[in-house]
Amino acid sequence: MPAVSIGLALAERVVRRHVAKLEAIGWLRRTAALRGQGSLVWLTAAGYEGLGLELAPVKAPAVFSATTLRSVEIAWAAANAERHGLRWLSARELTFRRETWQITVANERGGHTYQLPDLVLWPPNSPLPVAIVLERHYQHPRRRRAALKGWQAAITAGRYAQIRYQTSPLLAYDLHRLAAQVGLDPPAFIVGENMTAPELNSPATTTKDDTAPPAAVETQPAPTDPHRPRTSPEIPTSHRRWRSRPRKLLSANTWSTSCSG
Repeated sequence: MPAVSIGLALAERVVRRHVAKLEAIGWLRRTAALRGQGSLVWLTAAGYEGLGLELAPVKAPAVFSATTLRSVEIAWAAANAERHGLRWLSARELTFRRETWQITVANERGGHTYQLPDLVLWPPNSPLPVAIVLERHYQHPRRRRAALKGWQAAITAGRYAQIRYQTSPLLAYDLHRLAAQVGLDPPAFIVGENMTAPELNSPATTTKDDTAPPAAVETQPAPTDPHRPRTSPEIPTSHRRWRSRPRKLLSANTWSTSCSG
């Protein structure tokens, strides 16, 4: 079971056994995904209630939809962050405090829209969070440039230490070019194919942008989780070890945690 076993550092057979037990009591559902890519596993309403998660249950995934494929990729990024011991929040968790996490993006009609990152994580010794955005499709340069300006403003204001775009090499070239046009340079801006790699999470690569006010870094502590799980004494004894880390992975962004079997 790739994403879950990687994130929890457990053997696939162990994860498969727990998934089967949780499915049997109605906490999980799963369906076959693309051939060779395992199954999709998501929490049911009973699962959210049993784990004490203050999130709305999600609908069953459409296996071949672009939304599902994107969500699976986000779940893999979350699993890698979990494996490396990094604290992270998914986009669904960020919606609890949109005003804290969203950026403002100017649109072509003279107005503004708001954008949330796909994932937020805290590298070791970093006083500010790092935003991660998965970019897999072409966008008009004007829209992409507007988003980069929004991230630059958020970094300058001391809200984020860094923006990382996880994308293909072809799109990475375009992003580098547009970021340079708006003055968004490393280390505030990083682009690549794996944005949760351990070498990217050292203090040297997560330093804030030089244009950010020094006081802003000192006055913005890492916030607490927006939804603390309440006590759930009804959780079966055999599943209590699955209360914390797996609840994050199984609810990350959507139902998209990828498993095999």
